[in-house]
Amino acid sequence: MKTATQQTVFDLQQVRIYFEFCNKNNIDFKEFLSIAKDKESTNIDRFIKSTETVNLEQWNNGEFYTENGIYYNYEDYCETMEGDIMLIDDASFCEHYEEYTSEVFEVKIYKYTKWYSQKAIDNCDLHYYNGYYYDSEALQYHELVIMENGNIESENDVYYWESDGEYHYEPEDVEKYVSDYHSETISKKVTFSKNPQFYIGFEIEKEDEEIKESILIDEFKSELPNWRKEKDGSLDDESGYELISPTFELNPKEIFKIINNSETLTKHINAEKSNACGGHINISEEGLTGNELFAKIKGYTPLFHALYYKRIDKNYSKGKSNKDLIEDNEKYQSVKIHSNRVEYRIVSAVNNVDTLEWRAKLMLLILKNPTACPKIAYFNIQSKFKKHIKQMYQNNEKFETLNNRIIKYTLDFENVTIEKTN
Repeated sequence: MKTATQQTVFDLQQVRIYFEFCNKNNIDFKEFLSIAKDKESTNIDRFIKSTETVNLEQWNNGEFYTENGIYYNYEDYCETMEGDIMLIDDASFCEHYEEYTSEVFEVKIYKYTKWYSQKAIDNCDLHYYNGYYYDSEALQYHELVIMENGNIESENDVYYWESDGEYHYEPEDVEKYVSDYHSETISKKVTFSKNPQFYIGFEIEKEDEEIKESILIDEFKSELPNWRKEKDGSLDDESGYELISPTFELNPKEIFKIINNSETLTKHINAEKSNACGGHINISEEGLTGNELFAKIKGYTPLFHALYYKRIDKNYSKGKSNKDLIEDNEKYQSVKIHSNRVEYRIVSAVNNVDTLEWRAKLMLLILKNPTACPKIAYFNIQSKFKKHIKQMYQNNEKFETLNNRIIKYTLDFENVTIEKTN
């Protein structure tokens, strides 16, 4: 606050100018002088130039912005995000920053319309389409998609490609020789008796371009309606396919009568394979859940680890103890227990029809001689199963090597010691 000696002193010429100014603008002269005597002359001159933008009361209370030597009152004017002074009626309001700005643009946020400044648009993850900006939820709400080249288009006008997960202007080339992965479900069971007890299903992975392209997928479906031939992401795009059988009643004689009577099936099963291929087998028993069935036959798990020992450490068929197989029950373990079946994922690629038949007969032996005990399972392998196993392990040395692996994996995984039989 200025003291009396510090108050502004007006000369006669100033008083005359101020009097004319007040008279012209209908301002009380005495009130003006009372306020002006405590102001610097520069402030008074600015007020005189600002009578259209600030009144005496606003000036006295400091309720104004200053720009280029002119005062602008708070009531009618605003300061924008850009630092400019504008009439509020001429300014726009940015709903993102909740500040005034010179220009705003219509923005779609989910299902709502908002108004954002350019700064807000630049700092938000928005997409431009036909005069509006959209966030990701708004794109989905308005049925818009981001194209592979970054453009925005209506979902109804473009095509989604399964191969790259992107939208394109042209339809994806339709695969002529295989179906999309798990795009079809075959629920029908193929049975050969009135009261089936055991069931089996095969998954046969191959990489053989010549066989893959030997028959169009539509013709394959027409000829073999109970089988599937489809893509698999783990296989080569050009040559790979997965052949999936129906769920058969486990009667090897009847199953392979069907297979051997079909030139298409035998060609596809006997096709070339690679290290990327596998040969999963699914088994089930009438009236049992997957857990109940596995509990009956888990004594044979070391046999599968021994037969397909090269796949034990693979991340898609990890070998585990029976306890861990049950408790973890992850997808990518050697034996996966489903609600209605048991899937042996550790089984390697199928060489040919004979290999597949041998495996089917082995599964039937296991289901007819169930045991949860690895020692009893080993005894069965040495007795009831020996003739069958030696069809694949034809000489004594190979059979002995397999026995040693069974003993090893029984100890490694189940912590059970088996005394070798003579």
